[in-house]
Amino acid sequence: MKKAGLFFLVFSFLLPAQVFHVLASEPDTLVNIAGVRVYARRSLYYQEDKKVIACDSALVLPTGLESLGEVLQRMAPVNLMQYGGGGSLVSLSLRGSSSAQTQVNWNGFPINSLTSGIADLSQLSAGMFEEILLIPGASGSLYGSGTFGGVLNLDNRFVWEKRFVTTAGLDAGSFGTRGGTVVLEGGTEKVQSKSGFFLQQAINDFPYRDDYKPGTPEETSLHNCFHYAGFIETVSFRLSHGISLQAGFWYQKKRKEIPAVMGSYQPNFQEQRDSSMRVYLILGKRWQRSVLTLRGAWFLDNMWFTDKTSIDAPAYSLDSRFRTNHFMSDVYYRRRAGKHWTLDGGVASSATAATVTAYGSTIHDYSIDLFAGTRYRHHRWTGSLTVRQNFNPASHPLPQADAGIRYALRPGRTFLRFNVSTKYRLPTLNDKYWSPGGNPVLLPEHGWGITAGLDLQTDHSGTGPSPRTLRWQTDLFSNVLNDQIRWIPGEGYWQPENVDKVWTYGVENNLQGTWKKKYLTVTCQLNYDFTISAVLAENGLKQAHHQNTYIPVHTASGIFRLDYRFLYTGIYESFTGARFTTPDHDPLYRLDPYALTDLVAGGRKTKGSWGVDLRFTIRNLFNTHYQVIRSYPMPGRAYFLKARVTFKTNKSHHK
Repeated sequence: MKKAGLFFLVFSFLLPAQVFHVLASEPDTLVNIAGVRVYARRSLYYQEDKKVIACDSALVLPTGLESLGEVLQRMAPVNLMQYGGGGSLVSLSLRGSSSAQTQVNWNGFPINSLTSGIADLSQLSAGMFEEILLIPGASGSLYGSGTFGGVLNLDNRFVWEKRFVTTAGLDAGSFGTRGGTVVLEGGTEKVQSKSGFFLQQAINDFPYRDDYKPGTPEETSLHNCFHYAGFIETVSFRLSHGISLQAGFWYQKKRKEIPAVMGSYQPNFQEQRDSSMRVYLILGKRWQRSVLTLRGAWFLDNMWFTDKTSIDAPAYSLDSRFRTNHFMSDVYYRRRAGKHWTLDGGVASSATAATVTAYGSTIHDYSIDLFAGTRYRHHRWTGSLTVRQNFNPASHPLPQADAGIRYALRPGRTFLRFNVSTKYRLPTLNDKYWSPGGNPVLLPEHGWGITAGLDLQTDHSGTGPSPRTLRWQTDLFSNVLNDQIRWIPGEGYWQPENVDKVWTYGVENNLQGTWKKKYLTVTCQLNYDFTISAVLAENGLKQAHHQNTYIPVHTASGIFRLDYRFLYTGIYESFTGARFTTPDHDPLYRLDPYALTDLVAGGRKTKGSWGVDLRFTIRNLFNTHYQVIRSYPMPGRAYFLKARVTFKTNKSHHK
């Protein structure tokens, strides 16, 4: 299958090259969303009518040991699904959707698991990426399968300067947590490179109260260690005649012991080992009024899950292995047609192969997508329309479309947004081929969504920096999902079926502000979401609009930060409302709401080519007892210390 997949990837590159005779790539620098140029990445080019949340790592002040999900929770009131302490599976839920209905992309390529449909954010460090964008309610015509909740874009960008920068960090904290990072970056006006090394490990022997034992005794989480190592390399070349090349390589490994759940009287000996290797390549050429882009990627993922009856057992009682290959490529062309219009179109292809113990044999899947779009921009108006059609031998999703408009009530200050789009999600490989229970004739989930938004912000058109900035975003959304796939009890085993019709609706609010005076800077950010995720029908029968499991009605987060000269401090608050964990809303299994408070304090100093940042963090300041997933305990108060040293050479003017 490796040879077949390699041939498929090479063929996908060569065929468009034979047709168009030229290559193109996406821009190598961040493009402002309000003034997107014709050569911007396609997913960014059509985002002006949508809500886009850019996560500022300088504002969040992560400890360096946190997963990307925990950083996101500080920036926006996202719903994280976390199965215990550090190193445990963490997935993202947006707008009342499941984790498998939120797509996570690395430089434009989806990294969601082919078997489960979920992206594990515990294996993603915020320090790996220069740009983190969250797009709630993204469309199926723009991103493809699995965007009912939205999309998380993780991108690597380059600073085009003649320089060399080395950054090294060491971290230590509670529960035997420690780690380190080394980042090397540099280049010239023609080539830029960035390499990152990441190491983390923790014993995770934290105390907790067991709510499912008489008297709620205090227990200690055992058999809960994890080890993680990762390396990521990205390089970009600016060649002659507008031709450019960008490539990336990412390899990581994680080993995680799985502790017993709350209420257990026997120890657990389960263990999971994950590894991933991801490679992508972007080639291209730009003209003044058009761009042609050719991209390809190969992702290889492995997972090994084992269990023993005792620590000394000579053999595994459970030995389950997953190995998936995913080959992706696409080509598209965009051209400015006249003064106000741009047009584009292209084709994407995907080939997958999965060797999974529970499947019984190697499974192959193939698909092709045709897509096109147009955008109109004139004075205060910006409108766009994109369409997409997926073809695959197993199912036939409906054509996808997205239409949106953005109007500037006051240019630079007040904007109205409106978007309507269709969405779909193809069944995962587990849904179709797991034995016993897999259902190869499942229908794709399908539906549509509407979003209306208002943006208010201070005017940045002045000649100098403003001492005060303020931005408020509010969005109303409504999504309808048909044929949702759910695993239900069958004859002796569980099996997936298209059973649910779900309606999610709500309101999102984001308020950001800064105030500066001489050496003092005050930053504040407040977020609040109200979300209803109601099951309207099950197996064609109307329901009583019960809230979906693990979806809180209320979520909120806030940041308050002070910077004075070289010192800084920040308070980070997040709130998650009550959640039901069973479809019948049994109060016995209801999870209580909880609020978490983190405190960060530190200082940074730069002298010549050297820079030092020393930071102290208290997580869960008030030692809150809570559960994210029922029966999986979460750690209480924890302390972390981070030291970071940066060395720069050959600094020059920005290009």
